[in-house]
Amino acid sequence: MLDSAAAPSCTAAAVQRVFQVVINAPVEAVWKEITRTDAPIACFFNSQMHLGRGGLAQGSKLAMRTPSGKLTGVVGKVLEVDAPGASATPSSSPALTTPSAP
Repeated sequence: MLDSAAAPSCTAAAVQRVFQVVINAPVEAVWKEITRTDAPIACFFNSQMHLGRGGLAQGSKLAMRTPSGKLTGVVGKVLEVDAPGASATPSSSPALTTPSAP
């Protein structure tokens, strides 16, 4: 059982990096892999990215779905894209719901 009194605070001031991932690949190759829409993305739990009509651009809708497209794990809207290096997408996880069009 988790002792909530011993749990760390989740305020912005209390957040710290507790691990680091090093990817031995050029940033362009990583960007290409994590933004692909033609196949499932292994590092995103084999979800496939679905984008709205604008593609990977500010304001476009985004959904991460199972390869069959029957279930949606994440939905959001692209806030910022700075390829190949950064993007910002606020998202929610709808507990694997059936998809709506991005």
